[in-house]
Amino acid sequence: MTPTADHPPLITYVVYHNPTDFPAQYVVRGHAIAAGKVTPLEQPAYVGGSLQAARDTIQKLDPGLIRLPRDENDEPQIVEVWL
Repeated sequence: MTPTADHPPLITYVVYHNPTDFPAQYVVRGHAIAAGKVTPLEQPAYVGGSLQAARDTIQKLDPGLIRLPRDENDEPQIVEVWL
């Protein structure tokens, strides 16, 4: 299925802590999911020193999202995922 006005992509956000490109920072990266394909958004939505500020950024982007804790199989830098 190709994204359309009736079926826009699902945007998810992943919160990372201490990724290699932003050491000692929290980073929120968005991903568009459509037609079975995951496409990272170009720029991080947040880079900074606060988990709460990362969460606040996500809530401002889409207040309807829910937070899922990291899965034990996730990369260690992943803090949580928002769907």
